[in-house]
Amino acid sequence: MQTSHQASGTVLYGHNGTLLEIEARAYNLGTFRKQILAFPVHLRRMERIGEGWRGLYPAEAFSFLDDHFKGKLSSELSTVAEDMLQYFGEWFDIGLESPQEGILRVYFSPRPKEGFVSNNYISAKDITSSDMREYTLNGLQPCKYYSLQEIATRDPRFCQDVYGKDIGSLDARISKIARVLIAPNDGNVWPMGFSGDTVGIDGFLSEGGASRAVRVVNSPER
Repeated sequence: MQTSHQASGTVLYGHNGTLLEIEARAYNLGTFRKQILAFPVHLRRMERIGEGWRGLYPAEAFSFLDDHFKGKLSSELSTVAEDMLQYFGEWFDIGLESPQEGILRVYFSPRPKEGFVSNNYISAKDITSSDMREYTLNGLQPCKYYSLQEIATRDPRFCQDVYGKDIGSLDARISKIARVLIAPNDGNVWPMGFSGDTVGIDGFLSEGGASRAVRVVNSPER
């Protein structure tokens, strides 16, 4: 039986010149179904696996799935992609803050400045991250889904940065059905995840999401 501090078997995948080691299956208890974890539990699992392990960034996951839909992956990697698309969604390592004055903020590897995450959100006043990017998305309502096409029309950089490619380069099974959930307007940064049924960015909020670990083996910067 797989325990919460172990990574399952892994595969290697090249993304934009970076070699990634990805768990072949999302965390489970020896069954075929993913285990649903609250975001704090997911983070603690990453810490127990070891240094450098985290959840996938959206661009990594969506580029991987885009390659899968276009038949560019090996049979081994395609099996991993199918696991991503099965059953429940999975946590990303990003958080969204509801647009303030038309500016949507996306935080990569969001963590509290002090202590552990105790909820499925982090106060925007008490957050640290590896990167933060802003997008001009006027008129978006909190807690509402928007199609990726609508988001890309407002600010094409969002699709390029978060989905890893411009919308015209994505497979139609992503570009035509993907959607993005706008976070609640409550002064918090809400960790988001991958929703397999819509190939979009979803907010699991209190429900929780599945856990899959990834680490960078080497990158152009190293």
